[in-house]
Formats: sequence, structure tokens, C-alpha cells
Amino acid sequence: MKSLNSPYLTKVGDTYYPKGRPIIHSDTLWQEKTWEAYMMEDGRCYFRFLVSRQGGGTDIYEISVDEFNGIKSGELTYDDLIRLTDHSSTRKPVSHPSDD
Repeated sequence: MKSLNSPYLTKVGDTYYPKGRPIIHSDTLWQEKTWEAYMMEDGRCYFRFLVSRQGGGTDIYEISVDEFNGIKSGELTYDDLIRLTDHSSTRKPVSHPSDD
């Protein structure tokens, strides 16, 4: 069998595992291994995270600029964002912003 030589995979024994995403912190993107918050050019902000329910994928919630800035300043954590978005009965996931 041909070896998979990829910057996106790590081989452990005979099994290949995907490498994690890089952590990036900038003015418009706060990216961690399994979630990210970002600001679009129009000023709208979003929180996207991996979901663990069957089928997986990601959920995206629109967040306020103040919430986005709270992430960057360290006032809001991932758990805070989940509580504010996914565990809230008043907020619903949105489609990907580029789909608008």
C-alpha cells in the first residue's frame, strides 16, 4: 500500500489521523481547534463550532460585535458562547453567511 504523505494527516501505527486546525487570532478571526468566531466585511459576526450529534457537521450562530469583542478580550469562553447560543431558546442556527 502506498504511504499517504499529507500535511493534513498524522500516522500513528498503521492508522492515519487528521491534524488539527491551526489556532489563529486576528482582528476578524478567532479560530481554535474545534470552533471559530469571525467578523464579515459587513460587520456581522458569527460563531461556528463542531457538533457532536449524529451526522456531525457544524452549527453557525450570529453573534453581536460586543460578543465577538468579548471573545477576543478573553471575557467570553467557548462554554459561554455555547450557553449564549446553542443552549438559548431564543437563538437559532443560521445558514452560512456566504449563502445570503
